[in-house]
Amino acid sequence: MIRPSNDEFYIGYADRAPMGIARFVRRWVGILGAVGVGVALLGALTQQSFDDATFEFGQTREFQGHIEATPYPALLIPRPGTTDPALSVSRLHLVAPGKRGADDMIGAFDRQGGAVALSGTLIYRDDQTMIEVIPGSIAPSAPGDVGPATTQTMEDLGTVTLRGEVVDSKCFLGVMNPATWTPHRACAVRCVSGGIPPMLVVRDSAGVLAYVLLADARGRPNGKALLDVIAEPIEVTGRLERHNGQLFLFADRSSYRRI
Repeated sequence: MIRPSNDEFYIGYADRAPMGIARFVRRWVGILGAVGVGVALLGALTQQSFDDATFEFGQTREFQGHIEATPYPALLIPRPGTTDPALSVSRLHLVAPGKRGADDMIGAFDRQGGAVALSGTLIYRDDQTMIEVIPGSIAPSAPGDVGPATTQTMEDLGTVTLRGEVVDSKCFLGVMNPATWTPHRACAVRCVSGGIPPMLVVRDSAGVLAYVLLADARGRPNGKALLDVIAEPIEVTGRLERHNGQLFLFADRSSYRRI
């Protein structure tokens, strides 16, 4: 003899679910909803904030200054009224759109006196400023419109050993955020291989960052030699100099080591 079962059975087209099944579903929907809200709040509270770096995408500005070609293109803009020679110039890194440096864009302007006008988009972080130059916008400018030729100041800081991360300066200064370590390595390698200046980011014991442009021991661009150490913790020994407020480290690839 088959005895009738009292087990509840859910029928999809019925107006109401059986009471026991309905209680079970309501209980677990409430529990899972609370867990979901808790996970979302935990993620929001523990998420690391973005770095204070800016890319003024879509906003074009006009600039005038003197071209510096080596080791990486830059625009030097005089600061009128500044008495300290080391602070008499604002140095703005120059890059092309995309993952390319500006070497081809500046052409012979540096050899022709270097006074130019150009258009571009600002990228900046802390005391570092970069211009993504609009192709074809660089034109000779009368020296009188720009101001007197800039005085190059150089401070030799001696041989030092620094620890930090090699980044591509364009993304790190604001085009991408974050732009460090392994998640950004592939992009950084492509940028540096395309001529974007490599930069060593060094953090001191107080957490203050220093931004050091990297060149070889003879002062030449060396980005392609550093592709294998980008986005990794490294230590490098070389000659540290400050040019118009910008730090440069001159060291060959053999002086770099992973840590």
